[in-house]
Formats: sequence, C-alpha cells, structure tokens
Amino acid sequence: MQILDQEIPLKENLRFSLKRYTAWWIILLVTMIFDFFTTLYFVQKYGVATEGNSLVSWLIRNLGLFAGVFAGKLLQLFSVTVFVSLHQKLGNVFLLIVVLFNFWAVVVNVI
Repeated sequence: MQILDQEIPLKENLRFSLKRYTAWWIILLVTMIFDFFTTLYFVQKYGVATEGNSLVSWLIRNLGLFAGVFAGKLLQLFSVTVFVSLHQKLGNVFLLIVVLFNFWAVVVNVI
C-alpha cells in the first residue's frame, strides 16, 4: 500500500507481528476478554455514566450493554491490527501499550 509516497507492506508487517509476537497477541485477546466481562459487570453495577471511555459509553447507550461493549472491543482489536500493519517496530509497541491498558482496565473494573 502506498502512503505518503512510501510503500508500506501491510500484510507482511501483520504477518511478522503475528509470527514474532504470538504470545503478545494471545495475551491481548485474553485481556480483551477479561476487560469485556469486567466492563459488563462494572457498568451493570454502577451505570453507563461511570464508564470512562466515552466511545464505549456512547456505544452502550446506542447499541445496548452487551453489543456496545463488544463493539468497543472490536474497535480496539481493529486499531491494534491497523497500527501493527503500518510499522513493524512501532506497531508492536502499540500492541504492548494496549495490553497494559487492558490489564489496568480489568483491575479498575473489579475494584
């Protein structure tokens, strides 16, 4: 793909990340699942107004609790995939940051 007059091998970057950082991708999926369920618990207990992510809060209000949180997690997975596809090194830093944010979200949702 051509972006700003530079050829970016999107598929190759994604394949590289999936092959080299398989464990991080698995950890990402696991933390996303935990964050999904803890967010459901948190929002059911305290209400949509207490959701810190305004996009997820909007999705919950418009799609319902389950579908809204699920859509938020799908958008998160999509954004990680896009960033990883754009750059081999920086994309994987973004992958690590999202994993850390998910860990933090699970902790905050449960407390």
